Amino acid sequence: MGMRDFKNIIQIAGIIDKAEAEILIAAGVQYLGFPLRLTVNKEDLTDDEAGEIIRSFPKNIHGVLISYLDTAEKIISLAKKICADTVQIHGKIKIDEIKKLGKEAGDLFIIKSLVVRQDNF
Repeated sequence: MGMRDFKNIIQIAGIIDKAEAEILIAAGVQYLGFPLRLTVNKEDLTDDEAGEIIRSFPKNIHGVLISYLDTAEKIISLAKKICADTVQIHGKIKIDEIKKLGKEAGDLFIIKSLVVRQDNF
């Protein structure tokens, strides 16, 4: 996969179709997010539709699975299914599952969201 420039990551999430993805790629966006397995809100695309779009990306463009899944197995499985090379995890996930994900995910780039608030340990 190669090295990534971690200082300049800008992700656009909620891609609705291939045409929108192409417009964003032409504008210079390299990380396109696909929210799947949400706890709230309706998904914009199915797994198959997201996968079809991600598979059409040039090599320097990254498909991001955005999800509330909470086990390494489910996260890795869905990322592989849609060909995402990046995962953004929302919601609660046990530390052991994050460690397992790090060990078993291969080249998958993992982002964990954090809601900053007083009681968030």
